[in-house]
Amino acid sequence: MSKRIIIFYEHIKREYDACLTLKDQIERSNSDYKVFLYSITFEYFEAIKIADNEKIDMIIMPWIYTDKDYELVQPFVKRNANIYIANLHHEQIASEATEIVVLPSGECAKNSVVHLVWGSFFKEKLLHYNVRKDLIFVTGNIRTDHAFQTSLSREDISKEFQLDINKKWILFSESRGWVLTNSQKKDEHLISLGFSKGDIKERAEITKKSLERTIEEFDELSDAFFQQYELIYRPHPGTEVPKNINKRVKVIDKYPIYDWINCIDVNVVWSSTTIFESDLKSVPSIVYEPTKHPDKFQAYGLNQYPRISRFDEINEDIIAFYRTQIAPQKIYERYIGQVDGKSVERTRDVIIKILNKGIDGYKANRIGCNKKRFIKMYLFEKITRLFVKLGIIEIVRYPNTAYQMRSDIPYRDTRKNKIYVKN
Repeated sequence: MSKRIIIFYEHIKREYDACLTLKDQIERSNSDYKVFLYSITFEYFEAIKIADNEKIDMIIMPWIYTDKDYELVQPFVKRNANIYIANLHHEQIASEATEIVVLPSGECAKNSVVHLVWGSFFKEKLLHYNVRKDLIFVTGNIRTDHAFQTSLSREDISKEFQLDINKKWILFSESRGWVLTNSQKKDEHLISLGFSKGDIKERAEITKKSLERTIEEFDELSDAFFQQYELIYRPHPGTEVPKNINKRVKVIDKYPIYDWINCIDVNVVWSSTTIFESDLKSVPSIVYEPTKHPDKFQAYGLNQYPRISRFDEINEDIIAFYRTQIAPQKIYERYIGQVDGKSVERTRDVIIKILNKGIDGYKANRIGCNKKRFIKMYLFEKITRLFVKLGIIEIVRYPNTAYQMRSDIPYRDTRKNKIYVKN
């Protein structure tokens, strides 16, 4: 029996490759299955067009945090009342202060969705938030499969970015760029998810202060440091880069994280969960804290890794400590689940089983939608496509969200912007 699935992704560098692999595996498993892959931000209405002509049996979302997010699946539920809604939960590791943001709130977001989770850590969180146990499937993180499939070598990356292959490479997996484009509107959104005003203000102030200190430190690092190390600054997908970074620091946002992890000597984070991804590859993984970072804002699990306050504190002793004392613990397993290169395969099998056998008592809900929101989304998509076609989005920097997420626009010209273009 033929089945049609739509997978939505958000960030190209974060999850596109994994979603593409999932699509390919589902289609190879059965010739009657067809999977469509779209950007949730820039191709949403293209997906709706497909649903006008094809019966869509499942929508796989990158996230559904609230019942407002659940509105996004309503055009598909309207076209097929028996559709399944699945959530890949691309963000499953938060902090004490932020976990309320990544966990579903609202009955639809909780129990009218199939939850595909990495491991026991997030499963326990969902159960605590009253998600039905039979709607939770532990599959592993589909992005970790890429750790076993990278094709780029250290030599390839060295040549492309003029990195000295004889130096030690330190990757700084930055996660604070959001503070550069923060706004009252974004703060209000966090408040609507349950974040307290006090925590929002404190978090922004701490992040801004620490980022400023990092920029100062880049200027202070000695020539001797740079003679020994290549320091690579990798911004978090969808965030901006400070304009005043010392030129000795290489700012590079190209390629998924595992292409880098397989080439570097050390991974350093402020609060990025890429520390678990480098740890699973036994790459020395270190937490960087140039200013005090309260535990309540730091991602769960990071307090178990070595800590530095300056980059020039990295030395052979701390690397040896990681290798002998930290790596054998396999800290990452609790937070990102089983890592064996088969997470996509497990996810595929769960999806096919659900579509073939169903889930007792499951029903996608029909809820009301904010029509003005959909009109704004439609205009955003059309204007973005037009401005990209005219080649002026970098000039007008509008729509603002499109400009900030320009590296995630799937139809930009790679000859001009050097990023992925959808075929």
